[in-house]
Amino acid sequence: MENEELVLEVPAVPAYIGTARLFIGAVARHVGASEEQVDDLKVAVSEACTAAIRTRADAGNDGPVRVLVDLGDGRLTVEVPDAIARRPDRGAANTDELARELSAEIIRALFPQAETRSPNGIAPIRFWLDLG
Repeated sequence: MENEELVLEVPAVPAYIGTARLFIGAVARHVGASEEQVDDLKVAVSEACTAAIRTRADAGNDGPVRVLVDLGDGRLTVEVPDAIARRPDRGAANTDELARELSAEIIRALFPQAETRSPNGIAPIRFWLDLG
């Protein structure tokens, strides 16, 4: 498989999370993922997009949510930029921060190798599926 990069941009509105799920499902099926893997990817993308929407709302940013897919090196890699934001003081969290942390935990449960941490507090969520 040659290296391909795909990008989906959707408005930062919860109603468009379904579009992101359909997108990643179609891509995963195209590269031969099993239905169980497709389901896991769809849940993880939903959680990542939800976290990104919350992060954007907290920052007053109404720009689009991007789902980046890289098909190369024998894997399907998904990244949702700016999906996790942590306050530098790591003090008491508000409801949105707790929800983003829960999204990150769900993604890590499905994809233990997921990268969701960043020293500056803003982090993309990145996870991948090895394509055998």
